[in-house]
Amino acid sequence: MSILERISYDHTLGQLFEERVAATPGAVAYIEYSHVLGKWFKHSWESVHQQAGRAQSLLKGLGLGPGDRIGIMAHGGTYWVTLDLAAAGLGIVTVPLYHRDRGGNVAYVAERSRVRALFIGGPGQWQELEGERTRMTGVEHIFSAITIPGTEVRPFLLELSSMASSPYRVTQNDPDSTATIVFTSGTTGRPKGVQLTHANILSNAIAATAAVPIVPEDRLLSFLPLSHMFERTVGYYSPMLHGSTVAFARSVATLREDLRLQPPTVLVSVPRVYEKIYRALTSRRPLNSPIGRLLVSLSRKAGRAGPFSLWRVLGLLPRRLIGQKVLRGLGGHLRIAITGGAATNSRVADFFSGIGLKVLQGYGLTETSPVVSVNREKDIRRRSVGPPIEGVEVRLAEDQELLVRGRGVMQGYLDDPEATQAAIDSEGWFHTGDLARIKENHIYIVGRAKEIIVLSNGEKVPPEDLEGALCNDPRVSQAWVAGEGRPFLSAVVVVEEPVDEDQLLDSVGGLLHDFPGYAHIKRLHVETEPWTEHNGFLTATLKLRRRALHEKYDKVISAFYK
Repeated sequence: MSILERISYDHTLGQLFEERVAATPGAVAYIEYSHVLGKWFKHSWESVHQQAGRAQSLLKGLGLGPGDRIGIMAHGGTYWVTLDLAAAGLGIVTVPLYHRDRGGNVAYVAERSRVRALFIGGPGQWQELEGERTRMTGVEHIFSAITIPGTEVRPFLLELSSMASSPYRVTQNDPDSTATIVFTSGTTGRPKGVQLTHANILSNAIAATAAVPIVPEDRLLSFLPLSHMFERTVGYYSPMLHGSTVAFARSVATLREDLRLQPPTVLVSVPRVYEKIYRALTSRRPLNSPIGRLLVSLSRKAGRAGPFSLWRVLGLLPRRLIGQKVLRGLGGHLRIAITGGAATNSRVADFFSGIGLKVLQGYGLTETSPVVSVNREKDIRRRSVGPPIEGVEVRLAEDQELLVRGRGVMQGYLDDPEATQAAIDSEGWFHTGDLARIKENHIYIVGRAKEIIVLSNGEKVPPEDLEGALCNDPRVSQAWVAGEGRPFLSAVVVVEEPVDEDQLLDSVGGLLHDFPGYAHIKRLHVETEPWTEHNGFLTATLKLRRRALHEKYDKVISAFYK
């Protein structure tokens, strides 16, 4: 049941929650797994409403009020949701923190944003933070979902259960007030605090679901971090608008089983997940056989062909033979897969399209709340990130940088007027830093303005396209391309099993045949240790941290050019 007749972008997130509870109090809002009891639990909107009311009493008891900040460093679930909704109603600003972030980063964000209370998931987070506690001088209280004996950490859920019932209140009714401060992932430097209002986020959720409709009968499986605006807006606030159910996956490691146990109709993900599924399917039998490889090839060709092409007809064979099995592995009920956060590998997208799964690639940034554009179900353009959503204007600057203007554009960066002025010009256009082209109102991202590699001969190369091509080799799971100011390009690739570097270099050369000669890789270094969020080489949304990689492999890369 939609509540859009009563909710618009001039409301607050607390008011959105109130309207949802009033409309469907007994409907299932969230499903999550209890590791203590060993089973899945369903939570109605009314039960979450009651829990959020108790959480508000606790927050007020700490002396917190409008404008104060709390940090949430936990895995997605009703604990996270309860805190966020409690804060939204009272005008308290949430500062989401990645649940697996390093202690030093958390301390930096907590101090920079003046967090007064910090809510963590459990012992894992405390172990990371304990050594940094002295740096977080402004943090007066630390709570955990799980009891951590012998520490200053207070058991949030235990304290909440002992409190008397208290009605949920919405005392913050100003849509232009700050709802959250989200620190950007910092792929090239220190993160900046993006200040987003209730109106920013709510307008984006409304427009995003107008572009890609979801209905009350839909179930979303949430496994991306709620600390990232993509999952938060599309996978949390948008379902609240329409009364859809969100099931929280236990972890990324259990995703395959959770897809079966809590089969989604809508999946919100990042390209890396689809790439992993594709690699797992094509690296072993039956698809890693002569007949299997032929079927995969037919699927890809069907996926990139027009609706009336002969390849579409031939694609019916792999769709019938392998498509149904693949889709059953994704739960068997999936009707839409939404992807964003990074560029989607075209071979992977073509494969899934060829077997009948609609993968809708979108584009956005934290600073735009985040959705700027998305492909529509009936108009999916290959390599496009779709047309802008309602209320968003786009245009290209002289250097082809994509500029965005609309209701979702942030207030500005926290305590950084210079950076804000550099990002948002006098006419309200936000400078994305992404190079693009626009054709028939569809946006095509062609690279990062600041990440374009300029070779010593003046030729310019967007590294992401090359990295995606390198990862089409089944042995390569990750790739990073270097060569700024150098006479040729080189790369570091991560493989799952040891390979001969020269042999791999020869074979990946064939994957780059569509690129100009100056964009070919001349030297290659093989790495066997994966780049992860934990070791600092990936962001929470699995983007490469290019500065960290450059520092790690500086000597290796420099040796290529001696």
